[in-house]
Amino acid sequence: MPFVKGFSEKITRELRKEGITVVFGKGKTLESSLCKLKQKIPKDQTKNNIYLKRSTSCNFKYIGESGQTLKQRDIGHKSDINTKKSRSGLYKHIRDNEGHKIDFQNQKILDREPNMFKGK
Repeated sequence: MPFVKGFSEKITRELRKEGITVVFGKGKTLESSLCKLKQKIPKDQTKNNIYLKRSTSCNFKYIGESGQTLKQRDIGHKSDINTKKSRSGLYKHIRDNEGHKIDFQNQKILDREPNMFKGK
């Protein structure tokens, strides 16, 4: 509950009579709304992602997981496509659907799991 001089003291006395303890906290302020001390990590530099990639030409969706940064994993996916690695689901889609491309710019992170690969 935010502290309001005059009112807060009165409500505290009344509630204390009923055995209720009131704790006053700092409410949302302009400073707390505007000042975020923790810098946001760019999406392509995040690790331990479950991500979604799509084809630019159809409804093909690829969901993957990686402990690498998204940028590093994209480099790996692009390499798999360029070297025609048949184990790659993205390459298989491009191989089987002439002219299709994967949209690496608008991929989506579905979830993050900091302990994704512990115990695997």
